[in-house]
Amino acid sequence: MKRDLFRRYVWLVDTIRHAEKIQFEEIAECWLSSALNEDNSPLALRTFHNHRHAIEQLFGIRIECDRSDHHRYYICGDPYSNSTLLKIWMLQRLGYSDLDNDLRKLGKRIYLDALPEDKFGLYDVVEAMHNNNVLNFVLRRPDENGKFSIFFAPYGIKFVNNRWYVIGTNVETGVLTELPLDLLASASITQASFSLPDDFEIKEG
Repeated sequence: MKRDLFRRYVWLVDTIRHAEKIQFEEIAECWLSSALNEDNSPLALRTFHNHRHAIEQLFGIRIECDRSDHHRYYICGDPYSNSTLLKIWMLQRLGYSDLDNDLRKLGKRIYLDALPEDKFGLYDVVEAMHNNNVLNFVLRRPDENGKFSIFFAPYGIKFVNNRWYVIGTNVETGVLTELPLDLLASASITQASFSLPDDFEIKEG
């Protein structure tokens, strides 16, 4: 139970950190499609504030509300500073202490060249890979403002040069693609399924 709660904390911090600023209603909408929300329960405002306070008290990560900007929430201070990243790493290790075992179970579908720490979106990808479910990705455009959405069949994942990638096919085009997870704005698991090619094996590098 405690590990599940820490996973919720990780999810909340990562959702806000990657959005930079986000309203509660948007957070609640993301929660409805999260792989952690197994019973499809809504996120109550009171629960959200309880999580905020617990995260600050336990890990020193402050989630503030900018009332002058449509009541958007954000991580106080630099969310990518060494100090903040260390706190997030500690929270991740508590929440995802069994993730390494989950990764090993997927065997030839994963390649790591170093110890990865930033796991944003990874839980959803691993969960979808276990069940061969299609993912709905919202991705940031790397060289311009704006986002775009795709449906993606995740074949495998790898961590190379301090960067996570998910390898699979764009459902619409059928093209095999490597997507860097740091471009990920949100991920949700759909009910649609895909068939993993029998000869698929992830390549190193």
